[in-house]
Amino acid sequence: AVSIAWTTFRTGISPMPSSRRARKAMLLRLPRDLEGRVYDLGSGWGGLAIAIARAHPRAEVIGYELSAIPVLCARLFARIRGVNNVRFERRDFFDATYEDAVAVVTYLFPDGMAKLCMKLEEELAVGTTVVSNTFRVPGWEPEKMVTMRDLHRTRIYGYRAPGPPQM
Repeated sequence: AVSIAWTTFRTGISPMPSSRRARKAMLLRLPRDLEGRVYDLGSGWGGLAIAIARAHPRAEVIGYELSAIPVLCARLFARIRGVNNVRFERRDFFDATYEDAVAVVTYLFPDGMAKLCMKLEEELAVGTTVVSNTFRVPGWEPEKMVTMRDLHRTRIYGYRAPGPPQM
């Protein structure tokens, strides 16, 4: 609990799982024949990363999460479910690089999305799939946006990375 509280204080957001419906909608925004590295930024308890790994056995799914307890739980959940193409790291995803990504998924708050946007523009190959739960990538035009029929009218955004801004 202390680990979660400290990480929440440090980042401004707690590990919040995507609902089952949102996970399903996010999976539908990913390419059908997904193969290569997929990053779940702020992977929390691991539900989305595990779902991606199960749906795409040729993908290597990497979940980054700062809070220790959710990372340990995610590792345990993956092991119990026998999912071998997913791994979870206790790591600040702003310290990682994403040049090798075929897709990035995330569920971050607006300030986190604004900061992440610049990093993704610099590091992702043009056309890399980016899927976000609830919050838009600032300055990017979604290729597809779905509004869920839930209490919060949750939105799922699907993007193609535009590459570095043109000066």
